[in-house]
Amino acid sequence: MKWYQNYVILMLFFLFSPLITNAEENYVYWVSYFTVPIEKVVPKAYAESLSPKEIVKNYVDVLINQYDLDSKMFHFVIEGESGYNPNARGDTGKAVGPAQFHYETFYRMRKKAGMLTAIRTNWQDNLDVAGWIFGNGTEAERNEWTCHRRWKAGWKTCHIR
Repeated sequence: MKWYQNYVILMLFFLFSPLITNAEENYVYWVSYFTVPIEKVVPKAYAESLSPKEIVKNYVDVLINQYDLDSKMFHFVIEGESGYNPNARGDTGKAVGPAQFHYETFYRMRKKAGMLTAIRTNWQDNLDVAGWIFGNGTEAERNEWTCHRRWKAGWKTCHIR
């Protein structure tokens, strides 16, 4: 195996897909915005069988590891806000994506996160900004999510879709 098969310069590839197929086309690699050793190799047949919600759920796990987030809390928020639907719309169309960002909130938070090329309607960008805010933002910023407030209040579920 060549050195570049263990590392992927992800910024360019990630814009097109969360999965990269190897040369033999029998494995796909999960990727993120950083050049890192590929840690999760999934047989291609399995990856192709994943639903969009399962792909989003797996990407949430990547962000949990990347930002050292409370796994149960972040899954509670994203599952409650959108049900892991990458194309979710809420608040009469004002909130979009799996993290259910409103326009002003997304662009304010992406600036703080330094992700100036992030697009609110791109589900991966949507989650990247949310992951950064949950890992590095203030409690007031995290409280902008209804499901985060409900998590803190001890609710068992948060289905606001």
